[in-house]
Amino acid sequence: TNTNQNEIVFKLTEALKTQNVTVVGDDDQIIYSFQGAHLDTIETFLKKFPKTKVICLTENHRSTQQILDLSYNVADQDKARLVNNPFFKKYKITLKGLKFASKFNFHSNKSKFIEYLLNFYAKFM
Repeated sequence: TNTNQNEIVFKLTEALKTQNVTVVGDDDQIIYSFQGAHLDTIETFLKKFPKTKVICLTENHRSTQQILDLSYNVADQDKARLVNNPFFKKYKITLKGLKFASKFNFHSNKSKFIEYLLNFYAKFM
């Protein structure tokens, strides 16, 4: 997420006079700051839209459990992460229990994977 992407969303929601918007963000992706990604863009979004419903994805379809566990332990040391920031406690942001989801191999069964994702998101609508 970068400032330009936020501005586009803010301008569209203002022009359309709506706050009904879906976005995806990952505060751990701030390692891509050389591409304009900054943690404050997620914070700015959550402050601008205080009624945001945050859905934490806890299944990973690309990495092994060992990689996930190691990555979580390293990333959890960052006190700037949203999950560690007291201001965002009300969003119940949690990554505990992140697990490798071996149900589907995206590359070998894309339609089944997409069906799974649609069913998953339907629970939140």
